[in-house]
Amino acid sequence: MAASNHWVSDLPGIYNLINNAMISYPKDAIVSMLKDAFSKDSMYHYVADSFGFSSRESMENLSPEAGLHDNNMTLVHIGETFSMNQFMYPCILVRHGGVRWRPLDLSNNRFVTHYKEVIFSDGYSSKTIFRPDYFSMAGLYDSSFIISVQAESIRVRDDLIELVVQLLGEIQWRGLSRAGVSIKPTISVSGASESDYLNGKVHSSDVTIEVLGQWERHIPVYDFIDQINLCVEFGQVSNNQATDPNFDIHEMINLENTLKDFI
Repeated sequence: MAASNHWVSDLPGIYNLINNAMISYPKDAIVSMLKDAFSKDSMYHYVADSFGFSSRESMENLSPEAGLHDNNMTLVHIGETFSMNQFMYPCILVRHGGVRWRPLDLSNNRFVTHYKEVIFSDGYSSKTIFRPDYFSMAGLYDSSFIISVQAESIRVRDDLIELVVQLLGEIQWRGLSRAGVSIKPTISVSGASESDYLNGKVHSSDVTIEVLGQWERHIPVYDFIDQINLCVEFGQVSNNQATDPNFDIHEMINLENTLKDFI
């Protein structure tokens, strides 16, 4: 499965990098999953504004049930960090904790060739050939992500920690795996901590997960093979019968780039 983020740089296209699930894509996938899950909850209801950030409303003149049965404001902040120095609790913050490069083999799986099926037909007979399509190079990433849960209430913090672990470890595990974010069964939760905030305390704890990601490059064969000659013959050749020259199909492809430009 190929899963990756949208690049702004030209380099992935230049060097045929089609998949790079290392930091941005897994982090975005986890944040998106948490937002979607908590948007269905009433107690810890998540609401996004028109820009996709946590919806913030003035706390003045609000009823005690504001946000429980409507979408006027979010009751939990989910993202990478706080925006514009505006702190909001409870919150679930996802940040990257480091990565290790894991090649599939010492050659980074170099020169595994994928073939493309090509069918030639004259309306009466057909011939199927398999020609080289691209070389595939791939490797793995071991990335860690830290989901920090912070709240002004110990009970709220503990509830959110338990919900996050269940979402990552079981409820949404298969969905994330199908999306290319494979979470290892080594989820850990740190001890509780607290810090001063205004006239009270902020209670926090961290959930640490290990994510297995993948990078992959597809080097088109026609970009560095000097030329490909295809010749397909139609006719009864099993009994040494002559083939009809009108049914011969010849194709020649001249190419410019060489292998050294890509690896």
